[in-house]
Amino acid sequence: MQQFGAITEYIDVAQVTLYVFWIFFAGLIIYLRREDTREGYPLEADIGGAVRRPNFVFFPKAKEYKLPDGEGSYFAPNGDRDTRAIKADRMAPWPGAALSPSGDNPLNDAIGPGAYAERAKVVEQTVHGGDLVAPLRLATDFNVQRPSRDPRGMTVYGADGEKGGEVVDIWVDRAEALIRHLEVRVGEGPTVLLPMAFARLELDFNRITVRALHGHQFSGVPKLSDPDRITRYEEEIIQAYWGGGYFYADPKRPEPLV
Repeated sequence: MQQFGAITEYIDVAQVTLYVFWIFFAGLIIYLRREDTREGYPLEADIGGAVRRPNFVFFPKAKEYKLPDGEGSYFAPNGDRDTRAIKADRMAPWPGAALSPSGDNPLNDAIGPGAYAERAKVVEQTVHGGDLVAPLRLATDFNVQRPSRDPRGMTVYGADGEKGGEVVDIWVDRAEALIRHLEVRVGEGPTVLLPMAFARLELDFNRITVRALHGHQFSGVPKLSDPDRITRYEEEIIQAYWGGGYFYADPKRPEPLV
């Protein structure tokens, strides 16, 4: 007499489970590979700039992303290419060779540690509205709590020991409740922003030192289009200028130690 329902008697459940897992895992890999090609693809050749044909399996269709605060939509992948001129010379003829800045000021050439992404030229907002990063003269609900020292009024010195400027205000991150930038007045000219991560407070000497730049290079820091607001793009290029200084501020820095 034939019996039904006892599937485990004539089907290897363990083997079927294994096959199902393999199929699921293969699908997961394909899905992840398709999603991680939304930015930076299709690839282009290091020499010549020829664009590699997208793989029809791992290259997804464009997906629409809704941007916050009515900023519109963003599609990825979108085929946009970075058309900025590369201000650098290749140090060797083979692919992957290092680049040497060729502009008048390597700190502005967007090369190496001074490279940056062209972020949106809009001001980052908090979830409750209002600018995320703002100076204390506007963010009046923040202050420097004692016994912490207030850096306003302190002199900032560069890596060469020369005066770069004087701190006139503090820019805070309203969401994280921490200092993002110090606003530094350079001589009698306009102010520039010094990212807090690059500042070293020497409280015993009532001063701030910076190893990234020399004193005379402070004046070259990119300026804000609005003295009371900073866009995502401006934050990016300011960080890149200071970061590039660790390598390009002094001609001796790119050279080998020995």
